[in-house]
Amino acid sequence: MDWLGNMRRSGCLFASPKGLYWRRFFSTEYDYTGGTGRESTGLSASEQEAREKVIRLYRYALSSVKDIRKHYRLNESKEDIAACIRDLFERHRHVQDRKLIDMLVFKGRQDIDEVRAQWKGRHQVLNYLRAFEEKKIKERAQLVMEQHVRDDDEFRHVPNAILAANISHWKKNKLIPEDISTPKQFRRWKEEEEEKFAQFAVESGLFTREELQLNKQYSKQNNCGIM
Repeated sequence: MDWLGNMRRSGCLFASPKGLYWRRFFSTEYDYTGGTGRESTGLSASEQEAREKVIRLYRYALSSVKDIRKHYRLNESKEDIAACIRDLFERHRHVQDRKLIDMLVFKGRQDIDEVRAQWKGRHQVLNYLRAFEEKKIKERAQLVMEQHVRDDDEFRHVPNAILAANISHWKKNKLIPEDISTPKQFRRWKEEEEEKFAQFAVESGLFTREELQLNKQYSKQNNCGIM
């Protein structure tokens, strides 16, 4: 019974009038998700060390793309998710303060681990992707305006430029025909497709013309349309 004596002396086991009880101890050292955070929040000794931390975090994030896409049932491709991650890192490219870099690395690691553990909701992950997609749409719209504003009055208005940028994106994903290249062509094609659907819905008894018109008005008022 020497082991009982050793455990009593070490404080892991103690006696009481009701018998022997285990004493549970909690370490004062914690991992990077909380507590002292010594491993992840230690100040980098040099800019090179801070840069290496960022690179390790970036590689860790990219290695998580496959699991993130699977666990959150995302429709976006692995390339799109990786591009979104890169954009999140690029936002802080200008940061030079080592303390701030270490803090961003710490928070970034927390975010990635929470996503990997599925502690974040699907809507939170989608918010990152939607914000990235909106940014790309604006960039494409600006590019379209710069390329066509001198040649075609149709692109002088920002909504048309954004639509033209979306047209390029939809064609890439094979959502619209390849021969559509301008907002006018897209609107004409969309009207034709809507009329085809309306005829099918009415003939099949799914909807009446009045119901389709009300649905169209509701979608326009609440910005529910896909295109």
